[in-house]
Amino acid sequence: MSKEPMNTAALPEVPRRRRRIDSQVSKGNISYQELLGIHLRQCRIRNLATITIDGYRNASRYFLDFAGNDLMCGDITQDLINEYSLHLQSAYKPQTVNSYMFKVCPTIRFGIEQGYIPHDIQFTHVVEQESIKEIYSEYP
Repeated sequence: MSKEPMNTAALPEVPRRRRRIDSQVSKGNISYQELLGIHLRQCRIRNLATITIDGYRNASRYFLDFAGNDLMCGDITQDLINEYSLHLQSAYKPQTVNSYMFKVCPTIRFGIEQGYIPHDIQFTHVVEQESIKEIYSEYP
């Protein structure tokens, strides 16, 4: 049994649907707040825990307090992230700094993957200096 080649000229051309996000905004020209909204929506679609999503939102609030509420995705650079880390280190312990940085990280990574943030950004852990506590005890 031989198969006849299909006549493709007879088939109507159907336009492909564009993704709604792509048609609403041009990439790289949105604010960080808009990016955060898109990212949080994706997190809800992936069924992440509510406490995780709230953590992203709260950490982003601290980031926007530092960088300005009018921050555009194109303005997010490695230098800005480094300055934010130094700003946090001046006020908080290293464990808290890492917590804030790594709750902002997923939104920025999402922005890089989607093409909204044109720069590659690296996040590093802040290392806490160990301190030796002197223990005084009385021996009988």
